[in-house]
Amino acid sequence: MSPRKSDSRERMVLSAAELLREYGAGATSIDRVLAHSGAPRGSVYHHFPAGGCS
Repeated sequence: MSPRKSDSRERMVLSAAELLREYGAGATSIDRVLAHSGAPRGSVYHHFPAGGCS
């Protein structure tokens, strides 16, 4: 049996989109996305190791 795949990345992306729509880029921070999504802080570094830049 494989380990359960976390949905934290998807929750963060969906939360970020919702917050950006509602409050705009100036009022949307990583802290706010984490609070809204319920994802642990370590998820940011795990799923976006380059800081979201490609």
